[in-house]
Formats: sequence, C-alpha cells, structure tokens
Amino acid sequence: MNVKRNKAKKEGKVIIKRKDGTTFEIKVITEKESPLDVKGVKLNLTTDEIINYVEESRSKKIQTIS
Repeated sequence: MNVKRNKAKKEGKVIIKRKDGTTFEIKVITEKESPLDVKGVKLNLTTDEIINYVEESRSKKIQTIS
C-alpha cells in the first residue's frame, strides 16, 4: 500500500482494482493555503502598547496633496 500511496502522491492519483473486480481511485488532495496565512512575528509588545500605537496612528491627521 505504501508504494501505491507514493505513486498517488507523485502522479496525483492511483487506481486500485480488487480481485472481485471492484475498482477504486485514490487521489491526493492538496489543501490550498490562503495568501492571508502568514507567520506571526514576535514583537515583545503588550496588548496595551499595541492599542496605544493604533490609537496614536488613527489620531494623526493625514496630509493630502491637492
């Protein structure tokens, strides 16, 4: 069974036929990763510090160029 699993992994699928004539197709299912799944970064900041930074950035005026 290990050989068939490796073949399925390599070729995408494998067909198994039993002695009684029953046929099975085994396919590899690859899960797609979201582009939003990113590794976290350890910043050594407390929750309060993060909230303060966010509040500070939101309170700053945005300079627009006309």
